[in-house]
Amino acid sequence: MKLSDSQLVILNKAGQRADRAVTVPDGYNAGVKAKVITPLIKAGLLTETKAEDGMPAWRSDHAKGRLALVVTDRGLAALDGGEAPPKPAKGAKGKAAGKQRIARKDTKQAKIIDMLKRERGTSLNEICKATGWLPHSTRAFLSATLRKKLKLNVETERTDSGSYYRIK
Repeated sequence: MKLSDSQLVILNKAGQRADRAVTVPDGYNAGVKAKVITPLIKAGLLTETKAEDGMPAWRSDHAKGRLALVVTDRGLAALDGGEAPPKPAKGAKGKAAGKQRIARKDTKQAKIIDMLKRERGTSLNEICKATGWLPHSTRAFLSATLRKKLKLNVETERTDSGSYYRIK
């Protein structure tokens, strides 16, 4: 995440305080807060905590009371290069841990892969007809999604009647 000048100033000011609390400038309305501060929270550079005495409150919550924003260690590390360091991978309890993606059968991608697995493969026109895509979109899908993203070995055979594609 590339940090804006405003975000860098906020992190820098908070990093200079002993309590690492963020002071939100007075001129920041709700829209500016949403564009400047919310991404910092989502990236893990700032965190909300109960405001202690002497800490500026960033917002008040009916149940939690006064809340302050505090810069995290990742936030301080982001000051060095002007970019947020990548978030660490989720642990064993995280969302990404141990989940296997299940391919859905009712998608255009699944339909195209099935067509490509046939012995003779399939033509560009057949894929366009099955998906409703234009030829340039179909070729982009074959190249970007199947070859580059999914790492499938899609072979192309050019004939007088057009191009045929198949997965080996």
